[in-house]
Amino acid sequence: MNTITLCPAEIQPDGRIKLSATLTYGLHSVKQYLIVQAGNIKPEQLVHSGDVWCIIFLHKMMEIGGQFHVKSTLSKSLWRGIDRYVKAWCQINPNQCDDIELSADELIDDSSCCVKQKAISCFSGGLDACFTAYRHAKSLAGPQSLPLKACLMLHGADIRKDYVNEWRAASANARTMVEDLGLDFYTIETNFRDMHCDYGMSYFSMLVGCLRVFGNEFGYLMLGNDGRFTGFAYPHGNNPVTNHFLSSAANEIVTDGAECFRFQKAELVSGWQKGLEKLRVCWQGEDLSKNCGKCAKCKRTIINFKAVGIESLPCMPTLTEDELFDFQLSQVEHKEMMPVLEYLDKHPIHPTPSWVEKLREKLSAGIQEGKPRKRSVFSKLVRKRKKGTSVRIMRPDK
Repeated sequence: MNTITLCPAEIQPDGRIKLSATLTYGLHSVKQYLIVQAGNIKPEQLVHSGDVWCIIFLHKMMEIGGQFHVKSTLSKSLWRGIDRYVKAWCQINPNQCDDIELSADELIDDSSCCVKQKAISCFSGGLDACFTAYRHAKSLAGPQSLPLKACLMLHGADIRKDYVNEWRAASANARTMVEDLGLDFYTIETNFRDMHCDYGMSYFSMLVGCLRVFGNEFGYLMLGNDGRFTGFAYPHGNNPVTNHFLSSAANEIVTDGAECFRFQKAELVSGWQKGLEKLRVCWQGEDLSKNCGKCAKCKRTIINFKAVGIESLPCMPTLTEDELFDFQLSQVEHKEMMPVLEYLDKHPIHPTPSWVEKLREKLSAGIQEGKPRKRSVFSKLVRKRKKGTSVRIMRPDK
């Protein structure tokens, strides 16, 4: 049977705590680690059980399919939720997901557990993360407001683990923002990407698995949503259909902000000066610790803030209007920019800035299709499988 085996926690020379586990399947094995830096939280307060590692390995297990046994404890309510999640993903994305049967050394009856009234949120420094952190820290979410006490940033997610200098600069800025809100700032270094799962489909399980490390201390595990209920991409790792299945009796997964357009998130964040100064949305620039101002995402972000009255965004380079609108309008950009223009038509700025008309012209020109991306060997195999081949695809581990 395929197994997940946990290794003893290790204290690193720099004081960080290393948690690790190995997934063994057939003649292959994959080792994953989480190196935790969490201030005054002690090693015994961290969760190092099936509740973490079954989530970390979840998409890899679905890629393989079959029976898996975790040599540890697993909360019974999470065990049920994982099964629902797997069944859903087998229908949502059958080309990459096969059914699994999961067992554990001991299933813990957690039916009497209550959710602790403390929240922790993932924090990248991007608009979704800043929106979630700011509105909950300041109790601006109305009935949805949660007692946010800490934020978690991952090294090995959008900033790869070998990009050390970029990570140091980006995490220093993120710490400044989080501590400005009076919250604790934690980090985890992860080698999740080394499993070579489809990142767009699996990254949500990585985030949840890392948040679950703090499940003994926080009842609400929160993540900013990167789409709206009316327009989320499907299938996609972060979606309102399957996210909640990874909750348990003691830990509620909260996907925050799916009711808001990005310009609405920008409007709320515009009240937070430190957020305006340190916001980081770029993932395509040469230096991932800051915004390049050249990519479409940077430019979309500038336009969203302009729409709500922030003409000059401190975290962005200064651009001329011609430079601002010099980007390829893909479906992603079109879907984000159309609501901005509709908002501006309903709430016009007087006198009308010239950039509004440039935005209208850009959208009127329609979607501009770029050159097709060169497909990897794996994606080509997936396409062949979709066309009817019955061979199970398994990527070799590096």
